Amino acid sequence: TPGSPTASAAPGLPELRALVRETMPAYAAPHELELVEAIPLLASGKPDRTRLRARRES
Repeated sequence: TPGSPTASAAPGLPELRALVRETMPAYAAPHELELVEAIPLLASGKPDRTRLRARRES
C-alpha cells in the first residue's frame, strides 16, 4: 500500500507518525514513538520489555 514502510527504505519519525495517523484511530495510536536499531528478544523470540525499558531510561 502507498505510504507503507519497506525494508529497503526505513521510515523516519515524521513518516511513521503520518502512517499512524492515516491507519489507526486516534484513541488507539501511541502517544510516543521511538526508533530503535533492533528489538532485543528473549530466548522465546518475544520482545524483551525489560531491556527496552532500560534503554529508554538511560
